[in-house]
Amino acid sequence: MSQPQGQTISTEKVKDENTGGDQKSTSDANMMNVKDRENVIAQGNTTLPNAINSSNDILVDEDAAETANHALPRWFPHWKGKPWYHGNPEALGWAMDSIARAVAFAAAGAFLFSALLRLAKQEAGCATDPPPGSNKVPDCDGRVYGIRPNSLLTTFTILVGVISAVLLPFMGAVVDFTKQRLLVGKVTSAILCILLLPSLALSSETWFAIALLQLVVAFVGWAQTMITYAYLPELTKSEERLNQYSQSFTIVSFVSMLVLLGGVVGFSSIF
Repeated sequence: MSQPQGQTISTEKVKDENTGGDQKSTSDANMMNVKDRENVIAQGNTTLPNAINSSNDILVDEDAAETANHALPRWFPHWKGKPWYHGNPEALGWAMDSIARAVAFAAAGAFLFSALLRLAKQEAGCATDPPPGSNKVPDCDGRVYGIRPNSLLTTFTILVGVISAVLLPFMGAVVDFTKQRLLVGKVTSAILCILLLPSLALSSETWFAIALLQLVVAFVGWAQTMITYAYLPELTKSEERLNQYSQSFTIVSFVSMLVLLGGVVGFSSIF
């Protein structure tokens, strides 16, 4: 015996409503699970259940798989039988880059610019040492290349700031819209190393040319720093491991500056 058409439609409608209700309840349950996970993570619970930790474990496993695919060279440093930075060569390179960058900036600020200022005073005919019986160096009213020696560092800082403010946004656009961050970082690092070499020939005849070269060095250094930090999130897919890397990079950069300053001061005091 066939049912009336209206009754059939109402029955199908009830089924659809039931199905929709099941889907809605499932969706609500999923939303509750997501909210529960966010709440647990926000509370800083380190004993998360496997269901919540699964996504982070997958990321760590992917990092380990990528590292395993690349055989580490023999010279790769190890500590207690384990490779540094979980065997990540790019993380080790980032750390070495941070050390070199910190040493270069510290050496320029503490020693190179002091030597440039002293040589500028000598060329302007000003005294560079305090007279006998005094601890104060006389003021210098002379000029060299139209600039007072005491204003040399101020002028340098202004020029570097203006050049960086004009050109660094273009470098940022290049970094944001290219996938060749690593290649660009390698090129800027090589250029920076080459530009630093002439500083070894600093003398009374070359000081002004080296001072002008430092304008280019400063801009390339800031550009290389920007590119390096843009590449930082690509070192690993694990947020926890990235935090560990960042802490380590900060520590080694500051320690390297302290070693440089202490070594130079100690060496000059002895000899």
